[in-house]
Amino acid sequence: MSTLNVDKVDPSTGTALELGTSGDTINIPSGVTIANSGTATGFGAALTGSTNNTVTTVTAANAITGEAKLLFDPPKLTIGNASEEDTSLVFDGHAQDYYIGLDDSEDDLVIGLGSAVGTTAHMVFDEAGCVTKPLQPAFLTDKDSTQSMSTGGYTYVTYESNREIFDQNADYNTGTYTFTAPVTGKYFLSFSSRNDSIASTKLMNIRIVTSNRNYQMDCGGSSPETSQGTLAVIADMDASDTAYCASTTDGATETWNLLSGSWFSGALIC
Repeated sequence: MSTLNVDKVDPSTGTALELGTSGDTINIPSGVTIANSGTATGFGAALTGSTNNTVTTVTAANAITGEAKLLFDPPKLTIGNASEEDTSLVFDGHAQDYYIGLDDSEDDLVIGLGSAVGTTAHMVFDEAGCVTKPLQPAFLTDKDSTQSMSTGGYTYVTYESNREIFDQNADYNTGTYTFTAPVTGKYFLSFSSRNDSIASTKLMNIRIVTSNRNYQMDCGGSSPETSQGTLAVIADMDASDTAYCASTTDGATETWNLLSGSWFSGALIC
């Protein structure tokens, strides 16, 4: 191999200098430094759209682009450039995707299921600092008319609360008058019972019945043969456990009216 020692190589004509031909390999040995003071082309992806602190991405055309809406100025990462649009961070999971994003049309910070901001929102933070959980299990039901009750000897009759005031996660069944826990947790449950036409000497008992245990209280009749009681509890429920309300009296045989002002409600609290 011969060596050519020169201080400068210029093209003999024009402005182009060619080294080698197609298929040749030009080796630059270790320790050699190439200093470029001009314009280099063809040596890799070109950077476009670059400004201070811009995060860069690679395009399909093997170019590097500065993202105007992604700025990293340590220790702060800014997503967006004050234009009106949703911005988000998406977690690409195997079975489910989740996002944390700005719903810019509502000025809300949203955590939700999927990748589109604003859809299937699980938690919403608004500009006033209020936090809502649109899918958190919560319900309120009552009966659209007076229910005639007939029982005795502490045989319980189910409260037929067949009208939903609201049912946020569709966990209450108006056909069976039953709430079904969608997840394991602690649930606030309450039952308010208004009764009349019961003998004043009879003791009434109202109950919230759950799969794990029952919660109950007594409320005595008084002139003019009416009774009212409200029972509330924080109940432990497993996923798919159920809850419903019932009442009875201590008489051998008793008929009374459960008035339409009664209600059954509940919500997951933790």
